[in-house]
Parts: sequence; C-alpha cells; structure tokens
Amino acid sequence: WELWVRYVQALFFAKQKYVLLEVKVPREVFKSPQAAEFFINSLHQNGGEGNWYEKYWKGQVRSWFSLEITSLNGAIHFYVWTKVGHRSVIEANLYSQYPGIEIFEVEDYTLPVSYNPEVNTIWATEFDLIKPDVFPIRTYVDYGLEKDPKEEYKIDPITPLIEFLGSIPRDQQVWIQILVRSHKEEDKDPITGKKIDLRWAKSAQTEIDKIITGAKGEKDKEGKFVPGTGRQLTDVEKDTINALGRSVSKKGFDVGMRAIYVAPKDTFNPSNIGGIIGGVTHFNSSLNGFKPARGS
Repeated sequence: WELWVRYVQALFFAKQKYVLLEVKVPREVFKSPQAAEFFINSLHQNGGEGNWYEKYWKGQVRSWFSLEITSLNGAIHFYVWTKVGHRSVIEANLYSQYPGIEIFEVEDYTLPVSYNPEVNTIWATEFDLIKPDVFPIRTYVDYGLEKDPKEEYKIDPITPLIEFLGSIPRDQQVWIQILVRSHKEEDKDPITGKKIDLRWAKSAQTEIDKIITGAKGEKDKEGKFVPGTGRQLTDVEKDTINALGRSVSKKGFDVGMRAIYVAPKDTFNPSNIGGIIGGVTHFNSSLNGFKPARGS
C-alpha cells in the first residue's frame, strides 16, 4: 500500500509544472511583519486531496510552496517556488502588501551546482524542532513588532541572518529553503497508515488544560481537587498559555526547513556553518526552537 501511494504521488508530481519567482525587495521596507503574515496566509491551500479518489488513485496532495533566501555570488536573493497555477495569487498578494517590490520568473539556481569531491565541498542539514511542534518559536510578537513601533525602535530578528548571507564570498553559495503547505488534522500518516499525532490545535489545547489542571492542586480518590492544594499560575505558565493560544489562533502549516552551503574545496570555511545555524536558531525561545538534524 505504501509503495502504491508513493508511486501514484510520484506520477502526480512529475505531471506538475513549477516556476521559481524572484522577489526583489527595496532597501527600505516600512511594512509591519503582519503584512508578511497576510501573504503567508494566502499559501494556505487545502485543495487537491478532498476525497479517496484524489488521494489514493490520482496521487494528489496539497500544494507545497518553498520560501527561499540565498547568497549567490555575493548577492542576496529571495525566491518563491510554486506551481504555475498559483503564480497569479502569489504575485497579487505580494504586490498588495509590498507595492515597491519586483517579481520575476528566473531559472532554477540549483541546477548549475553538482557535487564533485575533487572540486567542491557541500554541507547540508535539515532543521527539527527541539520540542513538539505545538510549542511556538519566537515570533515578531515577542519582539513587540505587532505594535508597529517607530523605525528607530524596531528590532528586526532576521537582520543577523541577512548580514551573514551578505558576507559570503562570491565563489560560495548558501541556500535556505523553507517548504510549507497547509496543515490538515489527522491521527495517522496518510501514506503508511501508522498512528501519528497530526492534530496540532487539539494538542495545544491539551497542553493548556494540563497547565491549568496542575495549578488547581491535588486530587483525592474520587477525582475531586483537594482544598488548599491549588496555587496561582506562574508568569512562565501564563506566558506559555498565551503563546499557545496565540499560535493556534493562526492558520497552521506543515513545514520543512533545510540549509545548504556550497564552496570550492580550497575555500570552504567551516565557520560559515555556525553562521547558518546561528541565523536560524536566533528564533529559538524558552518554549521551542530549531536544531540541525540529518546533516552532512
């Protein structure tokens, strides 16, 4: 069954037409991060696998998108990889939020690169979350950017990563790719059928209930709370509940993130690996964060 599903999905993928769009951003962007969130929400596309016939006979899946930041020949580029059919929606939503940007169809920047151990060195990793994905990472709200502060008071959390990418020599490349698709609540893997908890919103509510129940105190043999054993929620518990509630109030996505560093064998700099990981883990919080996994 697993082999069959993978087979029909491979056929489905092979029939699709994709496009890589480069987004050229002005030097100064005065929009709140909420503008970016508005665009991200437009990628929440649920169509394609609404019934058994679409999923298991035609091999259809929900649309994936890739949001990419790269350093190529000393220059930073922003890309969106998508099916051709979604291009107009992506362009319309980006232009509506960022009127000063430019969007172009470009060639796949990865195609000219091939691994030859005698010529170049390639390091790559995927990123996992440290804790279950119900716990959020640090977001723009944690930096106070939802209040749209004055420009001189803004703390842009992505700036260290951009500055690092801008320091990469011209003969080297760094690719950071974030793949996203709309989240669908399921209690089993759609391919293997194995039990797996993909119920993100319900898991968040479970964690909230667990914190509140723990503060109510001990229970007696009848399951009733013993008077005098309860306590007030701590500040950490309150912050956790607020963060979980804020997270699940937004649209959920399945996400995969990877980074690749390519350089000539004689100029490969291992310290750049730390710069890549540091730029991503900069968004770690006390609740959750990223860690490199399955790298080489």
